[in-house]
Amino acid sequence: MFRLHDHGSIIGLLLIGILALTFGITCTQKSPLDPSESLHERAPMLVDMTASPGTVGVNGAFSVVRVRLLDEDRAPFRNAWVRFSASAGSVTDSARTDTSGFAQAIYRSGQREGTVTVTARYGDAAVQRIQIAIVQKPDFELVIQAERKSLLANGIDSTNISILYSASDFDPSKLSVNTTAGRLSYSPRGDRLLLTSPVSTTDILSVVTVSYDQYMAVDTVKFRGIWFTLEASPDQILADGRSVSRVMAVLKETSSSLAIPNQKVSFGATLGLIPMTGQTDVRGVVEADLTSATTSGTSEVTATYGATLTRRVSVGFLPSEPTYMVVTVSPPVIPADGTTASTITAVVTDFSNNPVPAGIPVTFTRLTGPNVNFQNQKQTDENGRASTSLTALGLGTAVIEVVTALLRDTVTVACIEGPVDQVTLITDKEEIRADAIETALLTATVQDAQGFRLAREVVHFSATIGNITETAVTDQNGTATARFSSGQVGSAVVTASVARSGGGAVSASRTIRLTAGGPFSVNLEFNPKEIGVKETGQNQTLEIIATVRDGKNNIVDDSTLVRFSIIRDEASPRHPDISLYSIDGSISYPITTTPIPTVAGAARVSCSSGIIAGSARIRAEVLQSNGMPHHPTIQATSTPLVVHAGPPYIEDVNDVRTSHLTIVARRLNIWAGLDTTLLTVIVGDRYNNPVETGTAVYFTTSGGVVTTNNSFTNEGGLLNQTITAANPQPTVNRFYLYEGLQDPNTGQILEPPNQNGLGFTIPDFDDGAVINTYDNSHDPTGRQNNGVARIIAWAEGMDAAGRSAKAWDWLPLVFSTNIAWSDENSLSVIAAVGDTIAFQGQNKRITLTIWDRNGNPIASGSRIRAETVPTSIQAKIEPAEIITGKDMGQVHYNFSVGNAIEIGSAGGMKPGWVSIKFTVDSPNGKIIDMLSKGQFFIAPP
Repeated sequence: MFRLHDHGSIIGLLLIGILALTFGITCTQKSPLDPSESLHERAPMLVDMTASPGTVGVNGAFSVVRVRLLDEDRAPFRNAWVRFSASAGSVTDSARTDTSGFAQAIYRSGQREGTVTVTARYGDAAVQRIQIAIVQKPDFELVIQAERKSLLANGIDSTNISILYSASDFDPSKLSVNTTAGRLSYSPRGDRLLLTSPVSTTDILSVVTVSYDQYMAVDTVKFRGIWFTLEASPDQILADGRSVSRVMAVLKETSSSLAIPNQKVSFGATLGLIPMTGQTDVRGVVEADLTSATTSGTSEVTATYGATLTRRVSVGFLPSEPTYMVVTVSPPVIPADGTTASTITAVVTDFSNNPVPAGIPVTFTRLTGPNVNFQNQKQTDENGRASTSLTALGLGTAVIEVVTALLRDTVTVACIEGPVDQVTLITDKEEIRADAIETALLTATVQDAQGFRLAREVVHFSATIGNITETAVTDQNGTATARFSSGQVGSAVVTASVARSGGGAVSASRTIRLTAGGPFSVNLEFNPKEIGVKETGQNQTLEIIATVRDGKNNIVDDSTLVRFSIIRDEASPRHPDISLYSIDGSISYPITTTPIPTVAGAARVSCSSGIIAGSARIRAEVLQSNGMPHHPTIQATSTPLVVHAGPPYIEDVNDVRTSHLTIVARRLNIWAGLDTTLLTVIVGDRYNNPVETGTAVYFTTSGGVVTTNNSFTNEGGLLNQTITAANPQPTVNRFYLYEGLQDPNTGQILEPPNQNGLGFTIPDFDDGAVINTYDNSHDPTGRQNNGVARIIAWAEGMDAAGRSAKAWDWLPLVFSTNIAWSDENSLSVIAAVGDTIAFQGQNKRITLTIWDRNGNPIASGSRIRAETVPTSIQAKIEPAEIITGKDMGQVHYNFSVGNAIEIGSAGGMKPGWVSIKFTVDSPNGKIIDMLSKGQFFIAPP
C-alpha cells in the first residue's frame, strides 16, 4: 500500500518513471518531429482529453494528462507527436500517440494555488484544453497505472495495475473497480489489480475504472486481436504407420499482421500421432508432423492457442497396397563353399512409393542353376523389405524368382570357385651348381578351400639367395611355373605366395642346395692392418686371411689348399724379420711349405714380428688337392705389410750413454750476434730402427733460440732444427742450472763428470788467462768460461724395463763474442827467447793466441792470415792462412818462420830482419796487427 506524504512527491516520482518507460516521453523544448506534419492526409482532431487527478497540491504534485488524436473518420492516429503547454507549472512539451491514438503527458504543479489550463495541440487546427485545480494540500489523491498498455487477446496475457492513494484512513473495501473488456482480479490489500485479456480475433480497447467515494481514476489497456490459422500438407497420406503430413499453425496480430513468436500451441489428433505442443518461431509459425496410423480413415487435427482459441484441419489416411517391387542381390557372385552367403532383398512399396506395412508375404524360388540353400518364405518388415540368404554347394548360375501379391521378378547369383586357400610348390631339382647357369623348375598349384583349382591367380616367387622369376599367373589348371638359378653358394629357400582376398597370403616353400665351383681367385687381408717390432708395447702379431672364391665370387668348398710365403719388399730400405705360423702353431713358415686348408672359404695364418722394422709382402697361392699349383696359377701378393719401429729408447735412465737419441751441430762455435747453425737429431728404437715418422722431439737451451716448428722426425728417424745465437746469452750458471737443463728422467743437475758420464765441464780454452767475473757463482774460481750454451734434445719413449722414459742427448755450443785488444787477453806470440836467427833451411815456431772476451775461441769459419814484413827479405811463413773449423775451436795457432834464401838465385840473396804481420778476418771482428814481441833475422848462408 502506498501513502502520500510531502504533497505526493513519492507518487510523482514513481509514476513519472513508469510513464517515461511506458510511453517514451522526451522532455525537450522542441518536438523531435514536426507537430504540424500529418502522418495521414486527412484533417485530425483531438478528443477525450482527461487529467487524473483533476486536483493536485502545490510544489511539484503531478497529474496525468491524456488526449486522443483521431482523423475525420474517428480512426486513431498512431505514431504522431502532440504538443502540450500549461498556463502555470510545467508539462511534458510533446508526446507520441500509441496504437489507440492516445498521447500522455505529465503535469507538475508550481508554488501557487489556483486553476491551471493545460492545452494539447496537433498542427494548427486540432486543439483541446483541460483545467486542473491547484490547492495547498488536497484532501485525497487516487491514481491507477497499468504496467503494460497492450496485451495479446489470447485469454491468458495479463498486466498488473497499481492503485495509488494519499489518505491515511483509506478503506480498501470502498474501492470499486470495473473494465470494459477482459477480466479483473483484485488483491486483498487493495493496492493492485490483475487484468487478463479476453480471447478475440480483433483489437479491443479496455477502459479500467477505479472509484473511491466521489474520487475516480481511469486507465486504458489495448487487447491486440489474434489471427490464427491451421493447415496440413498433404491432406491425404497412406495408413502405413510411417507416412507423415506436415501440420502448420500460424499466429499473427490481426491489425498489424506482426508475427507472434515464442508462443505455445497445443496439438491433438483423432487418428495417428502428433506432438502435444510446439512453440512459434520468429515468423509466428509452429509445425508438427502427423504420422499416419495403420488404420485407414480421417484424422481430425486440433490446434489450441491461449485460453480457448482453437483451429481444426482434416487429414485422410488411405489404405496401403503393394504396387512396386525392387529386387536386389548382394553380392551377385559368391564362392561355392556352402558358407559364403548372397542376400536377395525385395523392397515392396505402395502406389505412393512408400514402403508397405510389415507382414506382407514374399516367396523366393530357385528356377534353374546349381544346388543352393535359402529360406523361400519371408515377410516384409516395417521398411517394406523381405530378404533371404543364399549359399551355394556347386558351380554355376542360380536363377531365383521373387513373388509378392501380383508382383514378380528374378535375379541371378553366380556361384564360382572360392578364394585362395592353399598353395603347393614342387621343384624338379633339389640341388644345383651356383654358376648362375644351371636352373631349377618350380611349379606352384593354387586351390580354394573346397579343392577347386584357381585360374588367373598371381603367384609371387621369392628366394633367400639367387635369382628367380618374380611373378606368374595360374593357368586353367591352377598352376604357375618359375625358374631359379644362383651365383652364390649356400641353401636357398624358395617360396611361392598368393594374396588372400581378405588380406594376408598363403605360401609354400622348398629348399634347394647351391654348390660352389672350383677356385678362381684368392684375396688377402690382414687383421689388424699393421704390427710393430716385438717387446715395444705394440701389437706384434696379426692374422693373415686368404679367402678363396669361385668364378661367381662364392667361397669355395672347405679343405681347398693354400700355401703362404714371405716376399721381399724391394721398396723398403729395411727388411723385417717376420715369421708365419698356422693358427694352431703346428706349421711354421718359412721352415715348411705345407699348405693350409680352407675353412668356410678362408685359410688363415698368424704373423709375428721380430726386431727389424720395415715392410714385406705376403703371397698366397691356391693349390690343387695333390699339392700342385693350378695352371694358370691362382695366387695373390699383398700390399706391403708394415712392421713399425718401437718408441724412442734409453736402456738405463741413469746413464745417458745408453740413450738411442743423438744430437749433433753442424758448427760448434758460432758468432754470438744472431749467427745460426743446424741441429740434427736422430732417434732409434730398442733395436736401433729409426723411430716412426712424426715422432716429436723437444729442445731446451741455456742460450739463444731453437726453432721448433714441425719438430717431428722423418722416415729415417731424423730431425733438423736451427739454433740462433741470441739473447739470453749463455753463462756458466745457466749452463748447469737453467730450468730444463737437468737430466730429463731424474732431474739431476748435470755437474762435472761422474762415474755415469752425466756431467760435463766447460772447457777452459784460455788456460785461466781470462777470469770470468760475470755470472760465475757456480764456479767461483772463474776458470770456466761464460758464452758456452748447453742444448738438450729429448723424446718420450721407454727404457729396458718397458717403463715410460725419455731418450735424450745434449751438446755444448760456443757463442763467440768480440775479440779483446790487450796483449794479456787477446793476441800474443810466443817465440823461443835467444833463438831468433834463422839460418838457411831453418824454421822457427811461432804460436798465435787469440780469444774473445770470455776467453773462448773465435767463431768457426774465421780466416787468420800471416806474412813477413818487409816482403823483400827472403823469408817464408807457414801456413800463410788458417780457416777455423766447425768444432768448438782453439785459442792457440802455430806458425813457422823459415829462411827462404836460395844460393845462386837470380835475384841474389836478401837476408835481414823481418817482422810477422797477422790479419784476422772473422765475425768476431777484423784485426791487423804486427808481432809486438821481437823480430826474426834471416841469416845469409
